[in-house]
Amino acid sequence: MFRSLLAKTWLILALTVLAVLLCYTLIVTQFIILPVARQSADDQAALMKLAAETWVELPPYARSYYQLELAGQHLLLLTKTPPTTRPLLKSNMFLDMLTAALARRLETDIRLRLDKDDNNLVWASFDLPTGTVYIGFARERRAFPIPIAAILILTFASLLVLITSLTIVSRITRPLVAASRAARRIGKGLNFEPLDETGPEEMAVLARSFNKMGKEVRELLEHRTTLLAGISHDLRTPIARMQMAIELLDDGSNDELVERLKRNLTEMDTLIGDTLALSRGMEQAPLEALPPGPWLTDLVNSFQNDRLRLIRLTALPEKLMLPPLALKRVLTNLIENALRYSAPGPVTLEVTMQGPQITLTVLDRGPGIPAEAKAKIFEPFYRLEASRNKHTGGSGLGLAIVAQLCEMYNWHLAVLDNPAGGTMMQLSLLAESPDTEALPAPQS
Repeated sequence: MFRSLLAKTWLILALTVLAVLLCYTLIVTQFIILPVARQSADDQAALMKLAAETWVELPPYARSYYQLELAGQHLLLLTKTPPTTRPLLKSNMFLDMLTAALARRLETDIRLRLDKDDNNLVWASFDLPTGTVYIGFARERRAFPIPIAAILILTFASLLVLITSLTIVSRITRPLVAASRAARRIGKGLNFEPLDETGPEEMAVLARSFNKMGKEVRELLEHRTTLLAGISHDLRTPIARMQMAIELLDDGSNDELVERLKRNLTEMDTLIGDTLALSRGMEQAPLEALPPGPWLTDLVNSFQNDRLRLIRLTALPEKLMLPPLALKRVLTNLIENALRYSAPGPVTLEVTMQGPQITLTVLDRGPGIPAEAKAKIFEPFYRLEASRNKHTGGSGLGLAIVAQLCEMYNWHLAVLDNPAGGTMMQLSLLAESPDTEALPAPQS
């Protein structure tokens, strides 16, 4: 989830701001709120005790005026008539502190109770020598100020720092993201748009160096392609002359020798063609709207091999956007390998589609591929000599070309063991409908 530099930086900054706010809250609570709250509760308890003691000492005619004064100035209700109450089931920090302060001053247990008719009124009873006095006060009373302003200021400042930091990091990482995309295109042998060489000096220097490197890599690939094309042309010319000379041999020639020469020349021509295709800087072909069902049927029928079968495990849409030439080359190489190395066993092309992902699986009943060789078979000219010798044909470049095409189109090719024996080549790709936007590549 947090793979990019921007996402990781955002996470670190967010966690840092959260930690600062948490530490600030704990410090303010421990060294400001709690001490002030305890002092406020103790003052409230002292006031309530003094009010009760003063009230019982007053003559009866003055008590009503004293009650009005307490209610008006201190929001306290005082009476000798027991109020109708019920247990206080839900308390808060101030009420707990007040209960402890009253118990400490009166040297006896104090239980606060809730008024039966008014949920916001709390009563405390005082057992005095002259009788019991009941004092009521608001349940939500707060006799100490919470530094809300300071918390809001710190929160706003932290968010401002976070947003500013993210803006700066975003501007710094934007060129790096562009360089990362360009590097992936260069790695696939594709052309890339030169990076913008403006901005901070460090980024400008990096962009210039990267553009220079990309230009040199592109020129190197072009020179390599030109060189190999020239070599291919120079080699194919004498091969054509040798084939013509063989055709002009008289009837007294050794037929077996002539046939072997023809076969060797054909293999040389195929090897040259495959080598040139692998080294050529392949460009991504545009997508075309294809009917996947008929297109796959035509592909399988083109092999004209009774051992090859096409099985559709799920329904396929009428049209999908696909690169036909690249997909045909990949599937052709996979099917040809399966037919060549699993003879005389059957070969199956299974097709499934779930959502936008289409999976094409080529299954054979051949000798299989050892686990240690599954990653090496995509290397140019690598061969499994234990089960595949040079007489079976092939240039050793087919799977290398397949790997290059899969990387170019962000397809995923998995080499698995066939449960029935043999090998499964599973190709997964995201195919879009002609009426939808481009989809992201499947994750390998």
